[in-house]
Amino acid sequence: PMEFNNKMRNINPETTLFILASKSGSTLETQSNLNLLKQWWAKQHPIQNLSHHCISCTQKNSALDKAEISKYQLKLFNFSLSHN
Repeated sequence: PMEFNNKMRNINPETTLFILASKSGSTLETQSNLNLLKQWWAKQHPIQNLSHHCISCTQKNSALDKAEISKYQLKLFNFSLSHN
């Protein structure tokens, strides 16, 4: 949390686009950073407004897709990994 707070200190939430990029969205690091972002955002703005400043790049039906995209109506860009 200290590193996150240090980085966010000079960020203007009104002019920032946050990009959540994770194949599965289920790793501890991804979930922790997302939770920190939501907490930081909620201190300044209604949590519903986060969707206007956030996009997600993840696999369809991933943990990130299911839990966060629907709940906060984030813009979603699905990607698929295919093996030839």
